[in-house]
This record gives sequence, structure tokens and C-alpha cells, in this order.
Amino acid sequence: MDEALAKAQFQVVALDDAFKAKWEQAQKDGTTVAAAGAWISDRGYGNKLGVSARTKSILVVGAVAYTTTYREALARRAKWQHTLREVFKKVDFIALPTLQTLPPKIPPSLKLDLLESAGPGYRICKTRRRILRKILRGPS
Repeated sequence: MDEALAKAQFQVVALDDAFKAKWEQAQKDGTTVAAAGAWISDRGYGNKLGVSARTKSILVVGAVAYTTTYREALARRAKWQHTLREVFKKVDFIALPTLQTLPPKIPPSLKLDLLESAGPGYRICKTRRRILRKILRGPS
């Protein structure tokens, strides 16, 4: 990514490992605050009929975050904002890769089935269909 930015005539400034550690902590804190916020706002729906198990589990995660790490996450917010103010004195923007992790690899046999499915006699066995649906759906 640095090479592409430099090629587009941007001056690339590498941020150090200390900043990366602070960034990762801020991401964790953001997740904590969001989860706790869901619980704070919607905890009354946890036992209602028609609320999905997934939603209920999110509320449970939020309740745990609220009682264990929420206050500490909020306490770090001002320090993180200060860190960002200092960094933005040196750079105009922070470029991040679009994908944070590599996509899952498609097994060779599935690739073959996908190619075969384009022709007549479209057929993928049940197991491979499940794998394909999981890959297309992405992480749960």
C-alpha cells in the first residue's frame, strides 16, 4: 500500500509500533463501548418474544462489557484523542488496507465445481454448497 501511495505522489510517513499498539487498543475500546451502548440502549428487549438469539447474545456481550471493561475504555478515550491530535500534526490522513485479513481460501475441488457449474448439468454436492454459502456469507 505504501508503494501505491508513493507512486501517486503522496509522502508516506510510517507510524511506529507504539502508535499501532494504541490504535489496536482504541479498536478494542470502540468495540467495548459499542457493545455496552447496545446493552444500555436496548437491554429491555433481551427477554421479549420475537427477538432473535443473535440479538440476545449481543445484549449479553454488551452487559458483560458494561460491567467489566466499559469504564476503562471510556477513561482511555481522552488519551487516544490526544494521540490522534499529535499524529495529525504530522500527517494529513492515515491509510489502512481495505481488507484487515486475507479472505478464506477456496479449496481446489470447490474451484473445479464452480467452473463445472457454469456449463450444462449444474450440480454441486450438498457439502460443497454449504462450504460455498459459508464463504459467500463471510464471517459470522
